[in-house]
Amino acid sequence: MENKHMIRIALIAVLVSLFLMGFYMLSPNDGKKNDISQEVEVQTAERLTQVEIPSHITWEQLGITPQKSLEGDMYTFSAYDILDGATLAYIGNFAKEHGSLRLFSFEEKKIISDVPIKGILLDIFTQGNKIFILTDKDIVIVENNSISKRIPHGKPDIFLFDKVIESNGQLSVLMANGKSFSFSESGIQKHDRLKHGSDGVWIQKTSPRSFEMKNTNKSSLAYQSEKDMGAITFIGFHNDYGICSIEEIASMNPITIERKIASSKDNFEKTIAILKSPKFSIIKNDIKQHGPHIYHVTANENNLSIQTINLDL
Repeated sequence: MENKHMIRIALIAVLVSLFLMGFYMLSPNDGKKNDISQEVEVQTAERLTQVEIPSHITWEQLGITPQKSLEGDMYTFSAYDILDGATLAYIGNFAKEHGSLRLFSFEEKKIISDVPIKGILLDIFTQGNKIFILTDKDIVIVENNSISKRIPHGKPDIFLFDKVIESNGQLSVLMANGKSFSFSESGIQKHDRLKHGSDGVWIQKTSPRSFEMKNTNKSSLAYQSEKDMGAITFIGFHNDYGICSIEEIASMNPITIERKIASSKDNFEKTIAILKSPKFSIIKNDIKQHGPHIYHVTANENNLSIQTINLDL
């Protein structure tokens, strides 16, 4: 049964990678950061020195009962982020009548907030004391355990794998088709490509074993693998280097996928970390980044495991 589930997960990864042929990415820009980005990174780093992030949290602690979906996979929650290095913020369909945002304190080891959120909940990102939730209709801003604002995004083609990321303090939604829109409390601004400084950036597969990182200033980097690749997923920026995860297919019978984190600093050649493969439940956008800290979660049968990776770029 476990082998069948692993094959299902691997096939999903391969199919998604074929769909996302012209999608996510990054580039070095002028080497400058704005004050907002620097302040957020400093605040997060200070909090991380005070609170220990657990390696595992049980489903019982999170108030989650894994449920089998119509497709036969196990559903636990939809998306997550780490709030100031001290709290797990996660969204999902925990009640039949609505979705919810829950906050789990690492220090207190319990749920400290449960906020009802209407709509189909797709992704979540935290910045300072604000929590931004992407839904099928809008972006919901939560402050002090209540909704402070809803910003309609007007994107009927919003997709399961679209994600919220941060670049130089600016929040954007990166879509699977390569387009993006940035947003703030005053509204949204559409872009043809993900904006990082003055550049529009993206990644494009050039063969089953290669991809290029491009930007609108005509510069590009090419990565060549010795293996066929699955999905290449943009994570974020650190010191103006782009960070991404790269899936490489280790074997076809049975299908085995190896997943690593790498950066544009060395043209994605050096492996920063190896990520665990999901065996129980797939978490959409299972990697989050805040400054030099990357978090990766894996849903297991009895608990959620959290992997913390510190960047040195």
